[in-house]
Amino acid sequence: MDRTKQKIIEATISLFVSKGYKGTTTKEIAKASGVNEVTIFRHFGNKRGLFEAIIDSLTFQQVFPDDFSETLSWDLEKDLLVISKKYHETLDSISDLVLIGFREAGNHPELNDLISKFPKSFKTIVYNYLLEMRKQNKLIEVNIELQAMNFVWLNFGYFISKSRFGQQIISVEQDEFLEQSILLFARGLTP
Repeated sequence: MDRTKQKIIEATISLFVSKGYKGTTTKEIAKASGVNEVTIFRHFGNKRGLFEAIIDSLTFQQVFPDDFSETLSWDLEKDLLVISKKYHETLDSISDLVLIGFREAGNHPELNDLISKFPKSFKTIVYNYLLEMRKQNKLIEVNIELQAMNFVWLNFGYFISKSRFGQQIISVEQDEFLEQSILLFARGLTP
Protein backbone atom coordinates (compact mmCIF):
# COMPACT_ATOMS: atom_id res chain seq x y z
CA MET A 1 0.00 0.00 0.00
CA ASP A 2 1.44 3.39 -0.92
CA ARG A 3 2.33 5.86 1.80
CA THR A 4 -0.49 8.33 0.97
CA LYS A 5 -3.17 5.64 1.30
CA GLN A 6 -1.59 4.43 4.52
CA LYS A 7 -1.60 7.95 6.01
CA ILE A 8 -5.26 8.39 5.08
CA ILE A 9 -6.21 5.01 6.61
CA GLU A 10 -4.30 5.72 9.83
CA ALA A 11 -5.90 9.16 10.19
CA THR A 12 -9.33 7.69 9.48
CA ILE A 13 -8.98 4.97 12.09
CA SER A 14 -7.97 7.57 14.67
CA LEU A 15 -10.94 9.80 13.79
CA PHE A 16 -13.39 6.88 13.74
CA VAL A 17 -12.21 5.91 17.21
CA SER A 18 -12.69 9.41 18.60
CA LYS A 19 -15.75 10.55 16.61
CA GLY A 20 -17.36 7.43 15.18
CA TYR A 21 -18.13 6.67 11.54
CA LYS A 22 -21.03 9.06 11.23
CA GLY A 23 -19.30 11.88 13.10
CA THR A 24 -16.19 11.81 10.91
CA THR A 25 -16.14 13.81 7.69
CA THR A 26 -13.88 13.37 4.69
CA LYS A 27 -12.79 16.99 5.18
CA GLU A 28 -11.52 16.10 8.70
CA ILE A 29 -9.82 12.97 7.36
CA ALA A 30 -8.06 15.03 4.68
CA LYS A 31 -6.85 17.56 7.24
CA ALA A 32 -5.66 14.88 9.69
CA SER A 33 -3.80 12.97 6.98
CA GLY A 34 -2.31 16.06 5.34
CA VAL A 35 -3.91 15.56 1.92
CA ASN A 36 -6.59 17.26 -0.14
CA GLU A 37 -10.12 15.91 0.16
CA VAL A 38 -9.97 15.15 -3.59
CA THR A 39 -7.11 12.72 -2.88
CA ILE A 40 -9.39 10.73 -0.59
CA PHE A 41 -12.07 10.53 -3.28
CA ARG A 42 -9.50 9.58 -5.92
CA HIS A 43 -8.11 6.72 -3.80
CA PHE A 44 -11.27 5.50 -2.06
CA GLY A 45 -14.32 7.00 -3.79
CA ASN A 46 -16.09 8.05 -0.58
CA LYS A 47 -16.11 7.49 3.18
CA ARG A 48 -17.72 4.06 2.78
CA GLY A 49 -14.98 3.07 0.31
CA LEU A 50 -12.41 4.21 2.84
CA PHE A 51 -14.08 2.16 5.59
CA GLU A 52 -14.03 -0.85 3.26
CA ALA A 53 -10.31 -0.35 2.58
CA ILE A 54 -9.68 -0.27 6.34
CA ILE A 55 -11.60 -3.51 6.87
CA ASP A 56 -9.83 -5.15 3.93
CA SER A 57 -6.45 -4.14 5.32
CA LEU A 58 -7.36 -5.80 8.62
CA THR A 59 -8.68 -9.13 7.38
CA PHE A 60 -6.81 -12.16 8.58
CA GLN A 61 -5.63 -13.06 5.10
CA GLN A 62 -3.53 -9.88 5.44
CA VAL A 63 -2.53 -10.66 9.04
CA PHE A 64 -1.44 -14.24 8.36
CA PRO A 65 1.19 -14.28 5.60
CA ASP A 66 0.96 -16.79 2.74
CA ASP A 67 3.76 -18.86 4.27
CA PHE A 68 2.04 -18.99 7.68
CA SER A 69 1.26 -22.71 7.32
CA GLU A 70 5.01 -23.40 7.15
CA THR A 71 5.34 -22.17 10.75
CA LEU A 72 2.75 -24.64 12.04
CA SER A 73 3.73 -27.83 13.87
CA TRP A 74 0.51 -29.68 12.90
CA ASP A 75 -0.11 -30.28 16.59
CA LEU A 76 -3.74 -29.21 17.09
CA GLU A 77 -3.41 -27.69 20.54
CA LYS A 78 -0.13 -25.86 19.86
CA ASP A 79 -1.22 -24.50 16.49
CA LEU A 80 -4.62 -23.33 17.70
CA LEU A 81 -2.89 -21.48 20.51
CA VAL A 82 -0.57 -19.76 18.00
CA ILE A 83 -3.55 -18.87 15.78
CA SER A 84 -5.54 -17.55 18.76
CA LYS A 85 -2.70 -15.41 20.04
CA LYS A 86 -2.24 -13.84 16.59
CA TYR A 87 -6.00 -13.23 16.43
CA HIS A 88 -6.06 -11.49 19.81
CA GLU A 89 -2.91 -9.50 19.06
CA THR A 90 -4.59 -8.18 15.91
CA LEU A 91 -7.96 -7.48 17.56
CA ASP A 92 -6.34 -5.81 20.56
CA SER A 93 -4.52 -3.43 18.22
CA ILE A 94 -7.84 -2.32 16.66
CA SER A 95 -10.26 -2.97 19.51
CA ASP A 96 -11.72 0.55 19.46
CA LEU A 97 -12.36 0.29 15.74
CA VAL A 98 -14.04 -3.11 16.11
CA LEU A 99 -16.36 -1.82 18.83
CA ILE A 100 -17.15 1.31 16.80
CA GLY A 101 -17.91 -0.90 13.80
CA PHE A 102 -20.52 -2.77 15.80
CA ARG A 103 -22.02 0.41 17.19
CA GLU A 104 -22.14 2.13 13.79
CA ALA A 105 -23.55 -0.91 11.96
CA GLY A 106 -26.85 -0.34 13.76
CA ASN A 107 -27.07 3.13 12.22
CA HIS A 108 -25.59 2.09 8.89
CA PRO A 109 -26.77 -1.45 8.04
CA GLU A 110 -24.71 -1.41 4.84
CA LEU A 111 -21.61 -1.60 7.04
CA ASN A 112 -22.58 -5.09 8.26
CA ASP A 113 -21.26 -6.68 5.07
CA LEU A 114 -17.99 -4.83 5.46
CA ILE A 115 -17.60 -5.62 9.15
CA SER A 116 -18.37 -9.31 8.58
CA LYS A 117 -15.28 -9.64 6.37
CA PHE A 118 -13.07 -9.68 9.46
CA PRO A 119 -14.59 -12.72 11.24
CA LYS A 120 -15.16 -14.46 7.88
CA SER A 121 -11.47 -14.20 7.08
CA PHE A 122 -10.55 -15.66 10.49
CA LYS A 123 -13.06 -18.46 10.00
CA THR A 124 -11.45 -19.27 6.64
CA ILE A 125 -8.00 -19.54 8.24
CA VAL A 126 -9.31 -21.88 10.96
CA TYR A 127 -11.47 -23.89 8.53
CA ASN A 128 -8.54 -24.52 6.17
CA TYR A 129 -6.32 -25.52 9.07
CA LEU A 130 -8.89 -27.96 10.49
CA LEU A 131 -9.53 -29.39 7.03
CA GLU A 132 -5.83 -30.11 6.60
CA MET A 133 -5.72 -31.69 10.07
CA ARG A 134 -8.57 -33.99 9.06
CA LYS A 135 -6.72 -34.94 5.85
CA GLN A 136 -3.76 -35.88 8.07
CA ASN A 137 -6.11 -38.03 10.22
CA LYS A 138 -5.44 -35.81 13.23
CA LEU A 139 -9.07 -34.75 13.64
CA ILE A 140 -12.23 -36.74 14.31
CA GLU A 141 -15.08 -36.76 11.80
CA VAL A 142 -17.01 -33.57 12.57
CA ASN A 143 -18.55 -30.70 10.67
CA ILE A 144 -15.40 -28.64 10.02
CA GLU A 145 -17.30 -25.42 9.35
CA LEU A 146 -19.18 -25.71 12.62
CA GLN A 147 -15.98 -26.36 14.57
CA ALA A 148 -14.27 -23.43 12.86
CA MET A 149 -17.17 -21.21 13.95
CA ASN A 150 -17.01 -22.60 17.50
CA PHE A 151 -13.36 -21.60 17.57
CA VAL A 152 -14.15 -18.13 16.21
CA TRP A 153 -16.89 -17.69 18.85
CA LEU A 154 -14.61 -18.89 21.63
CA ASN A 155 -12.01 -16.26 20.70
CA PHE A 156 -14.34 -13.45 19.73
CA GLY A 157 -16.53 -13.95 22.80
CA TYR A 158 -13.50 -13.54 25.04
CA PHE A 159 -12.35 -10.48 23.09
CA ILE A 160 -15.75 -8.78 23.35
CA SER A 161 -16.10 -9.58 27.05
CA LYS A 162 -12.62 -8.25 27.78
CA SER A 163 -12.98 -5.17 25.57
CA ARG A 164 -16.44 -4.20 26.72
CA PHE A 165 -16.48 -5.27 30.37
CA GLY A 166 -12.85 -5.67 31.44
CA GLN A 167 -12.70 -8.21 34.26
CA GLN A 168 -16.33 -7.81 35.35
CA ILE A 169 -17.37 -11.05 33.61
CA ILE A 170 -14.21 -13.14 33.80
CA SER A 171 -11.15 -12.42 35.91
CA VAL A 172 -8.91 -14.96 34.16
CA GLU A 173 -6.05 -13.49 32.13
CA GLN A 174 -6.03 -14.01 28.38
CA ASP A 175 -3.19 -16.56 28.26
CA GLU A 176 -4.82 -18.80 30.86
CA PHE A 177 -8.22 -18.50 29.16
CA LEU A 178 -6.76 -19.44 25.78
CA GLU A 179 -4.64 -22.31 27.12
CA GLN A 180 -7.51 -23.88 29.08
CA SER A 181 -10.13 -23.36 26.37
CA ILE A 182 -7.93 -24.63 23.56
CA LEU A 183 -6.89 -27.64 25.64
CA LEU A 184 -10.54 -28.71 25.90
CA PHE A 185 -11.34 -27.78 22.30
CA ALA A 186 -8.35 -29.75 20.96
CA ARG A 187 -9.06 -32.79 23.15
CA GLY A 188 -12.63 -32.87 21.88
CA LEU A 189 -11.46 -32.97 18.26
CA THR A 190 -8.49 -35.32 18.59
CA PRO A 191 -9.02 -39.00 17.68
